[in-house]
Amino acid sequence: MVFISVQINICMKKDRKLTHKQFDINVQSKKQADQAKAWLAVHDHEARKKNCSREKLLKAQRVAVDLMANSKHLLNEFQLAALKKVHSVIKNRNSWDAINPKIAERVFKVQFTVNKLKAQASKQP
Repeated sequence: MVFISVQINICMKKDRKLTHKQFDINVQSKKQADQAKAWLAVHDHEARKKNCSREKLLKAQRVAVDLMANSKHLLNEFQLAALKKVHSVIKNRNSWDAINPKIAERVFKVQFTVNKLKAQASKQP
């Protein structure tokens, strides 16, 4: 296997007419480019994940405020307390990195319950 790779390297050098030093620099830059692509792939995914969770928290904050303002009569005391707690936690945007994005799920569950109650109320004559 090593022999084949050496022969390929020799052929590549002949086609491009590179010196040994130029060829080594070319190979090293390709390795570095591949490493950079791999690093970016990992960190870009983490950045997108973080951005997605921030959007989710913003949406949860909007929904919590809307539910507390417009649908307070449909909420029980536990749901109202949960919404207030989530809203107070999300309000401080400097600490969003420490917040678990699953906290937004509580708000969305309450919203689902309220929407279900509204649908049942609209079906009843």
